[in-house]
Parts: sequence; structure tokens; C-alpha cells
Amino acid sequence: MIDSLCRSYALSAKNTLLENPLKKAYLTLVFLLSSLTIATISNAGELSAKAGLGIIFINKADNLWGRGKGDNIDLNSAPKSRSRVLTVPMIEAKYKSGSKDTEYYLGALSDEPSSISLGLKNSFGKKSFDAHAFYSFAGSVWEDPYVSNRVRTDMKEYGARLTYTQKEFLLTYRLALVDVQNDVVGSRFSDLKRDGSVHLFKGALRIPLHKGLSLNPGAQYEIGSFRGESNSYTGVGLSLGLNYNAGDLNINTNIHAKKNDFNKDNPIFSEKRQDKAAGASVIATLANPLGFNDFFVSAGLTADKTDSNIRFFDRRAETLFFGAGYKF
Repeated sequence: MIDSLCRSYALSAKNTLLENPLKKAYLTLVFLLSSLTIATISNAGELSAKAGLGIIFINKADNLWGRGKGDNIDLNSAPKSRSRVLTVPMIEAKYKSGSKDTEYYLGALSDEPSSISLGLKNSFGKKSFDAHAFYSFAGSVWEDPYVSNRVRTDMKEYGARLTYTQKEFLLTYRLALVDVQNDVVGSRFSDLKRDGSVHLFKGALRIPLHKGLSLNPGAQYEIGSFRGESNSYTGVGLSLGLNYNAGDLNINTNIHAKKNDFNKDNPIFSEKRQDKAAGASVIATLANPLGFNDFFVSAGLTADKTDSNIRFFDRRAETLFFGAGYKF
């Protein structure tokens, strides 16, 4: 399965990946992780998996969202909300080496929604290093979001995330490469081209409060580097989480805020964009519910709001998630 996945990546990327050093590095990482997994899977170790299905209810107001309102768009007004129901697989396989210091995994991770990830985690004492490549298969935007009757097009997002943990400190770097299939607005205005990359640097601290309870403050710095300078930006953000983990129950809560400053005036509005965003989330997972061994259920609620100096870019989203599955 892993080997066929890598071959499909190589074939689909043959004419495009090698044109960009970042894309070339991504493909190299996929093959490296695959080779390491295949090389060690024959050794004595522990193999586990889980499979399930999740349902996501989304209510979202976003003029750039390809599943939103597609006609009679008013450039001077905030977006109108649309609701959608999506189903997502909850599939993950893990293999631990004989010493259990190294873990390989493949599947749809909770922190990379609508994506498939391939990675490894290596632990040494109170330190660990986690690296994975991901590929998103559910992106959708408009060919030109600034016209009255819009046409939907696919947006691919793929990349890698590296995480280093030492005791209660965590440091993460995430690279996402963005590829819009039919970027009509980018052809009209070179400063609005949407192909590019997003670099996210994040640090977090875990502060134990009580048995199973911890406080998790964090800070991040983000760089959006796109072919269109009006879409490129730098951003800073803060977050605060309160997590509870005791026995079969795990609850993660989080509040966050960030600000993005864009590099150049948007040619449609003749003004430089600035976004301020805030949000909150709570996610709960229960293993062995009601005595059903090896089953699990999950539920989550998120709410996010963005205020922009250009009303067209205001955003709001509420998401409700339910999922259930079985651990093998």
C-alpha cells in the first residue's frame, strides 16, 4: 500500500514537482519515509490500526471557499453563510519497532484533516522527533472569486511537518505547498496568483496542573509566499490550550488569535489587506465506550471568525464533528 502510494505521487508529479526545489524536497521525503518503513516492517515489532468514519457539519461564510455561494457575489459585502455535510475516513496504521523507540504511521491524522499522512516518530529518553509528509485531497476554490457567477476548481495542498519535543517543550515547522488547478484570476492579475507555499513555525509549552490536566500556551509565526504578491503575507499568533487525559477519556480545548499582514495592495480593491482572526475549539475522544472494548468515539466543536479591513475577506465558520471506529 505504501509503495503504491509513492508510485502514484511520482507519476502525478512527474512534470511539475521537479520544477520547484520545495516540491522536489517533498517528493524526496515521501520516498525516504516509505523506504524506511518498508525496510523495518519485516523486523519483529508491533502493528496496530484503527478504522472508522466521521461526519462533519460545516456552516461557513467565506467568499474564497469553493463550496460556498457561487453566484450574485457583492464585492462590497461580507460573505453569506452556507452549510455542508461531509464524511471523512478515520483510518490509521502504526508499526512500532522491536525496541519501541521508533514508530511508523500511515493514515488520516486528526491534526491533518482531509489528508493522508506518512511519517515516523523516534523517541530517545524524554526527547522525540516526529516527521511526516501529507497530501490533502479535499481542497476546492473558485477559478476567479471576484466575479458574479463563479466556477469551482480543485486546489491541491501537500507538504511536510517536523516536530521536536523535549520534556514539556514542543517546536514545530510545517510546510504546505499550494497548487490551484485553474487559476483564472491569477491570469487576469499577476499579483493575485495563488500557487505558492505556507511556512508555519510554532512553539508550545506544556504546564502540568494536576494529574491528567495541563495548560498549553503557544506562539506561532507564519509566512505565506505566493506567486502573487497581493496574496503573500506574514502573520503572528498566540494560543492557549487546556487538556485533560485520564484513562479512556481525552479532552482538548483551545483558544487562539492571529493577525496576517499582506505584502501588496489587492488590485481589485486598491488596498492592502489585513486580517485579524480568533477562534476556539473543544475535541473529546472516549475509548471503550459503555464497555465496548477496542471501540472509540470522538466529537468536536470549533468556531472561527476573521475580521478584515476589506469586508469581502471577512470569514466565519462553525464546525461540528462526530466520529466512531474500532481499534485492531
